[in-house]
Amino acid sequence: MQLTFRGWNRVQTLHTHAVTPVRIGADSRLRPHPNRALIWDDATSTYGKVSDLSLGGSFLVHFQFEQADLEGWLAEFAKSQPEEALRLLAKIQAEALIHLAKPPSAKV
Repeated sequence: MQLTFRGWNRVQTLHTHAVTPVRIGADSRLRPHPNRALIWDDATSTYGKVSDLSLGGSFLVHFQFEQADLEGWLAEFAKSQPEEALRLLAKIQAEALIHLAKPPSAKV
């Protein structure tokens, strides 16, 4: 995952930072896990470390997820909220089928 910060009132420089996944151990210590996808603690939360960040003011933040991050989230969501996960997957599957049925020129 990457975060990109853009100044809210003025755009001067974009600041892009990689997020290192972090797991909180049983002893409450923070354990970074570089070179892997985000580690989801439950269906709606994860932790990550952003190094060497020194920004002040208000920023627009762009979150860029890797496919592995989203797959990890979906797996955790399915474990913790299986009924809701099935509803969500059915809805997404229907949208994908509708999109696949469109002629190539109509796909955007």
